Amino acid sequence: MHLIENPASGRVMLKNKMVKEGELIEHFKKRDKYFSLYQYRMTKGEYLNVNAL
Repeated sequence: MHLIENPASGRVMLKNKMVKEGELIEHFKKRDKYFSLYQYRMTKGEYLNVNAL
């Protein structure tokens, strides 16, 4: 997961073959401001396939 406002974190996840799974709009609040997140996944099978290459 990473903040939408921080696209560099998303590039790291995609580079590591994670799959973008969803967007959590205004998911949490910090200091009176709401933040949105992107959520990524990698199942055990996906991990094993990536590392088998």
